Amino acid sequence: MSSDTNFVNHRPSAKNFKAGEVIYREGDPGDHVYIIESGRVQLSIDRESETSVLATLDRGEIFGELAVIDQSLRTSTALCLEDTRVTLVSRKLLKDRINKADPIVRMFLKVLIERLQGEILAAEGKIYEINEQVEVYIAKEREKTGTDIDRVAAYEKIKAETLLGEAIEKEQFVLFYQPIMDLRKGEVAGFEALIRWNHPEMGLVGPYRFIELAEETNLILPIGKWVMNQAFKDLKKIQSSFLEAGFSRIVPFISVNISGKQILDPSFHKDLKNALLNAKVLPQHVKLEITESELVKGDQAKEWIARCKEIGTQIALDDFGTGYSSLSYLSQFQIDTLKLDKTFMDQTLVDRTALLIGRSVISLAADLNLNVIAEGIEVRDHLRVLRSLHCQYGQGYFFSKPKPLDQAIEFLVHRSKPKKKAA
Repeated sequence: MSSDTNFVNHRPSAKNFKAGEVIYREGDPGDHVYIIESGRVQLSIDRESETSVLATLDRGEIFGELAVIDQSLRTSTALCLEDTRVTLVSRKLLKDRINKADPIVRMFLKVLIERLQGEILAAEGKIYEINEQVEVYIAKEREKTGTDIDRVAAYEKIKAETLLGEAIEKEQFVLFYQPIMDLRKGEVAGFEALIRWNHPEMGLVGPYRFIELAEETNLILPIGKWVMNQAFKDLKKIQSSFLEAGFSRIVPFISVNISGKQILDPSFHKDLKNALLNAKVLPQHVKLEITESELVKGDQAKEWIARCKEIGTQIALDDFGTGYSSLSYLSQFQIDTLKLDKTFMDQTLVDRTALLIGRSVISLAADLNLNVIAEGIEVRDHLRVLRSLHCQYGQGYFFSKPKPLDQAIEFLVHRSKPKKKAA
């Protein structure tokens, strides 16, 4: 099983139940924790042919957690009183999250579980509602530590992770393309692929709304793999359309953002090769963008970059000029392109020092045979400054916002110069 499939299988998922349907029965093994998204669920136990109701739960409440954490059998039956939709969190996912939690949090969970087990065993048949005991414990801990557990935030995060996993399965993502311009010729040199979530109800959702969650949950791996495959297929369409329109110059490149989690993924280079072969595009027409923060990984980053270079792709260092900036990276790593961050671009208009630094970086890059792409070109003054600094490439809203594939192709053809006809 591939790593991305594994992460999808162990993410939270959602399931619908009809009124009167049993979710699990007393004595069943505990494999999932359930969070109610809508509907109502009744928890009950059978004793001497009589059914005793433990609790009636509705939206946002959690049940089935103790058997999962404790790896014991179900001590009650969960029955849907009406059509119900629940979020399922698997035993493995819950165990992984607990193991990755802060040691203090793990200690609290251990104490809580042991306390609940002791009270249940000592009750000698009395019915205790687990959720009530949890609330009592949380209240006590609140008094001791002055902190609280934000159940609503946790629930919303789990729900968002569920929706994001469904988006992968239902292929709800789309790619937009922002042109990267040759500032000397005024032509399109390439495109940066930028992901959007085309949610059926929310519409287009920008990456700032879900990429961080994808990183935290490792869903970035299947998402990143999809981006590579789709971007390379779209590059083939761009190249074919460009040639069909009668152009003879070198076809544009595609730039794809790579996550730090992807760099650590042992199957990445195999996935990269397969994506290139399936799309039938040349690796030299692909730029893989990584951030400076990934370079602090040292030898691991060097090896990852070296393998990408063996395959034939180019490497771009994104957001250069922020956070971890170090010119030493340019000699240590096999970088082909520097991308100057938008904030760096803004500073050149108001800060002479930033302007001088920009001139030095661009000049040094030229001496090292590196390309420089300036991001965040939004006004004509940005373009004027970059041309004065002899920066060859740039992108930003001054030229174009990110566009769907068909509009990106139209922009490419419109801004390109056709080949001269033979006399």
